[in-house]
Amino acid sequence: MQSAQYPACTTNGGKSWKICGPHLHVAAANAPDVVTQLGAHGSTYWVYSGPGGGGSVVVSSDAGKIWYRARMPFHGPYAVIKDDSTVPPRLIAFVWTGSSAIAYTSSNGRAWSLTKTI
Repeated sequence: MQSAQYPACTTNGGKSWKICGPHLHVAAANAPDVVTQLGAHGSTYWVYSGPGGGGSVVVSSDAGKIWYRARMPFHGPYAVIKDDSTVPPRLIAFVWTGSSAIAYTSSNGRAWSLTKTI
């Protein structure tokens, strides 16, 4: 039997909960979807594979109402952070392309672009 884990949310201080996003892990069936790390900044939430996980990032920019999963075409991500130095703010991911590099999204996690080697 397969089991899955989903994000849950509450709007009434924990009296009731509901599933409010896509699956974050399905046991053995789709290892690329496994996530091991999470982050949040304001109403932007993200979960990602981290070291040893799959190659995807799942992002919500509206406090968990809608989520987008993007498969990373590179190894990683090893870390994802919100970059407030740009307008509008964007998420950046540290990835491996044969050397350390940075990928970014300006589309709330729908698509990622490689920007530079570090």
